[in-house]
Amino acid sequence: MKKTLKVFLVSALLAVLLTFCASAKDFERTGTYGDNIRYEFDGEVLTLSGTGRMMNNYGDMEKIPWFAHTRKDEHEDVEKITLKKVIIEEGVTSVAEYLFYECSDLEEVVLPEGIISLDGGCFLGCTSLEKINFPTTLEYIGIYTFDMCESLKEIELSGNIKEIGMFAFCNTGIKNIKIPASVEVISDLAFNFFNDDLSDKYTAVIENIFVDEENENYCDIDGVLFNKDKSKLITYPHGNKRTSYIIPEGTEILSTSSYGLGAFYYSKNLETLVVPASLKTIEGAVFYDCTSLKDVYYCGTEEEWNDIFIDYYNDNLLDATIHFKHIHRYKEEIITEATCKDEGESLFVCECGDSYRKTVSITDHRDANNDKVCDICNEKLKVNKTLFEIILAFIYAVLNFFERVF
Repeated sequence: MKKTLKVFLVSALLAVLLTFCASAKDFERTGTYGDNIRYEFDGEVLTLSGTGRMMNNYGDMEKIPWFAHTRKDEHEDVEKITLKKVIIEEGVTSVAEYLFYECSDLEEVVLPEGIISLDGGCFLGCTSLEKINFPTTLEYIGIYTFDMCESLKEIELSGNIKEIGMFAFCNTGIKNIKIPASVEVISDLAFNFFNDDLSDKYTAVIENIFVDEENENYCDIDGVLFNKDKSKLITYPHGNKRTSYIIPEGTEILSTSSYGLGAFYYSKNLETLVVPASLKTIEGAVFYDCTSLKDVYYCGTEEEWNDIFIDYYNDNLLDATIHFKHIHRYKEEIITEATCKDEGESLFVCECGDSYRKTVSITDHRDANNDKVCDICNEKLKVNKTLFEIILAFIYAVLNFFERVF
């Protein structure tokens, strides 16, 4: 009897322990994050509610209730959940740093009006993220916020954003971005592809950085980011497909970042570059990894070129062929030949890669057979007679008249 009771008690204890262990591995569908945020997980949707700023975790992922449960390749001892959508309700004013770090199934995030800050890395590594709205109240996008969100291809920033952090949109699928008039600070490498042991996975995508004309701190020239007075070229979009680029006259500085990578970093499509005589400084690593650059056409003299301060890691620039005192000389290439009915178009191309198009006016009718019919449109041509031909025709007409009468 005692032995049976002992076995029963041990079995019951083991059952309790196993139940406890199993429940410890399960994801709690409701709970709290910090003191002011409550979450609820319903299937594939996580809803967060509360008031005020979220608690920052300072990189301590264990404070994030769903962190281990959303990662596919780690934490094998926990229940895996598929988190596809996040809804943050009105009242919450920030998204905490690294809150959804590497939630690889996350596709959509809905932010409420009232959100002010997206803190550093909050959506870092969300490789499936395709859709996010930016409330009009949003002012700050932190460091690494959307880094490696490769499925994020289109965004529309709100008109109250004041600061965009370093690497905020690094390694995304975004090709064109529009900077609102409200932006005061664009941190270093905010839009750059970052080639740090990621070259096999990520490629340069961004092609244009456009800036609202009302912005008081930045501007763009043909999708290239400059400071407001256009004296400093900040970022050349390294996913741009053009093979040649003319740095505008008046540019004095090609800048680099505090991270040590410069304006043309990783611009692998660039083969020819025109440099104005106004340029004074090329900062460090501006042309780092510009491996296709072959020819540089400098508008000044060789002596003026030697006066330009060229900092470290610009070997791709210095190894190119430098052409001094460059003057544009264009050769015409006919794209569409003008006819007697339609305008044509010609392309004028300089050896430096600069080009422009020109409309060619409608031509005169062509009559190579001298049969008074246009060879192109088959229209019967009106013939302009000389004065002698007119007088002669008049005489013939008078003679014919008298012959008929008499």
